[in-house]
Amino acid sequence: MSQSIKNFNKSIEDSRTGCKEACPLWDKTFVGMDTDNGNVGQRNILFLGLNPGEEEAEPNAKRPFVGAAGQLLRKALKEIGFTSWAMVNSILCSTPNQASIENPALCQRLCSRYVTTFVHKIKPKCIVPMGATACQVFGLDKKIQVESTKLYILERQTSRSSTEESPIVLAPCVHPSRVLRKGGAKSTEYGTLLTRLEEIGGLFQEGKLTLPKGLPTWPIQCLEQFLFTGRKKTR
Repeated sequence: MSQSIKNFNKSIEDSRTGCKEACPLWDKTFVGMDTDNGNVGQRNILFLGLNPGEEEAEPNAKRPFVGAAGQLLRKALKEIGFTSWAMVNSILCSTPNQASIENPALCQRLCSRYVTTFVHKIKPKCIVPMGATACQVFGLDKKIQVESTKLYILERQTSRSSTEESPIVLAPCVHPSRVLRKGGAKSTEYGTLLTRLEEIGGLFQEGKLTLPKGLPTWPIQCLEQFLFTGRKKTR
């Protein structure tokens, strides 16, 4: 029986420990993950943003990417028939705007254990960091996310005894807020976003990941100690 994303988010929120003393956002609204079907389970693609805003923190929402920029992204996904996706932020508590985050690096580190849990649940085959800060979680240069034309295979740190695991594709993408600032759905930026999403969707044939030949690898940096394998970084 599938677990609803609403109940799963609540269980993660209630399980938080160690944040209260250290995190400047502890008293803000916790916003978890969202999926295309509202349930927890394997999804092909994970969209990763920075942090939820005021709209996402509304009691009737408490979902990522439901503000103006998020609605633009959801419109694009619907327009191209995108399915099997999940959305989450690298910082899980809301703020009015990014500039009001006192220490984003600290917040991301404290949230990492909970983002880990989300990732383990959905087992994505492709991660799409949206915007400069989300890209920097992976150590990607800001210029890469602006270009948003590259694909990488994540080079995961695993123990020698671990079994072979399916590849994970990293596909940087502009944040929909940038598209919104450039004119929204009527802008050329929106067409560029659609093209990028179509490219990402084209990696999947009948639900199976099909990799282009010659993709470069990208070593996991900040996230390597907790994402995907659950194993700590090998020193």
